Amino acid sequence: MQNSSLEKFKKDIDNIREYIKHINLVNKVEQNNREIKKNKSIENFIKHFRNFSREKKRFEHRAVIISLYGILENHINLWVQEHISNIPFILKDKSLLSSKILDSNFKLSIELISIILKQKNNPKYENINKEEVLKKLNSIDFELNSEAFISTSGNLTHQKIVELFAPLEINTKKINKNHIIYRTKSTIDTLISLRNEISHGTKIDNIIIEFNEYIDSLEEYGEALFSILQEKEEEYKIAYEIKYEFSKIEKIYNIIDNSILLFEIENNSISVGDFIIIFANDNLYKKKILSIEVDNEKIEYLETKDKKNIGIDLRSDLNLKKNQTFYIKKRID
Repeated sequence: MQNSSLEKFKKDIDNIREYIKHINLVNKVEQNNREIKKNKSIENFIKHFRNFSREKKRFEHRAVIISLYGILENHINLWVQEHISNIPFILKDKSLLSSKILDSNFKLSIELISIILKQKNNPKYENINKEEVLKKLNSIDFELNSEAFISTSGNLTHQKIVELFAPLEINTKKINKNHIIYRTKSTIDTLISLRNEISHGTKIDNIIIEFNEYIDSLEEYGEALFSILQEKEEEYKIAYEIKYEFSKIEKIYNIIDNSILLFEIENNSISVGDFIIIFANDNLYKKKILSIEVDNEKIEYLETKDKKNIGIDLRSDLNLKKNQTFYIKKRID
C-alpha cells in the first residue's frame, strides 16, 4: 500500500473537518452580523473562505449530485412498490392479471428471498421478512410481493429504469417515445454518470455550479414516469369494468369521420356524458359520449329493451376504426 493513498484518505477526512469549520464560521458571522465590521469572526471567515473555497465547491458539487440521484432511485422504487401494491385493489380478480406479471411476481419473489438470505445485514432488506414473502407467494388470495419488483442495482440509468418497468407490463415504446422522457433521459444518464464518478472516488475536475438543468430534468423525467404508472393503473380499472360493468358492442354499422360510431343497442340505456371503452393498438381507452342521435334526432338519453340503431359522437385524438373493439356500460337486466 502506498502512503499517498492513506494521505489522500486523511485529506478527505480533513476536508470534512474544514467543511464543518466553515459552517461554524458562517454561523458565527450570522450571529454577529450587526457588528460585522468590527467583529474578528468576519476576518477569520474571509481568510478561511479563501483557503477553503475550492474544496467547499467540491463538497457542494458532490452533495447535490448524490442527493439528486438519491431522489431518483428512492422515489422510483417507492412508485414501483406502490404500483404493484395497488394492482390487487384495482383488479380484485387475479384472472384479470396477465400471466407475465404473475410469473414475474414468482420469479422476483424467489430472487428476493435469496437476496435476503445472502445479505442479512444489509439495511435495505432489514424490514423485509422472507416468511411474509413466501406467505404472499403461496396465498390463495390476490397478493403480490411489491418489494420484489424494486431495483437492487443501485445504478438506475434510463435503460435500467426501462428494464425495471418491464415486469410491470409497461411497453418499452411507451416510455422511450414519451417526448418528455426522450428529451430529458440523456441529462438523467449524465447525472448517474457523475454520481458514479463521485461514488468511486474519481477526481472531479469540472465542478458544476449551475444545477438547474439537472434539477428541472429530474423533476420532468420523474413526473413523466409517474404519469405512465398512473395510465397503467387506469388500464387496470378499465379491464375490471369491461369484465364486470361493460359489454361488447356486437353490431357496428359504420364509423363516420373517424369519430362518430353507428351501432345497435338493445336492452340498455345510454346518455350524453357516458363513457365508451375502446380497445385499440393493444391499449384501452375511455372516451366520453359528446352527443347521441337516433332517427336523425339528437337526444340526451335513451333507454330501450328493443333493438335500436344509434349514433354517438366520440370526437377525440383517437381515430375510430371498425377493427377496434367497443364496450358500452350495462344498465338494464
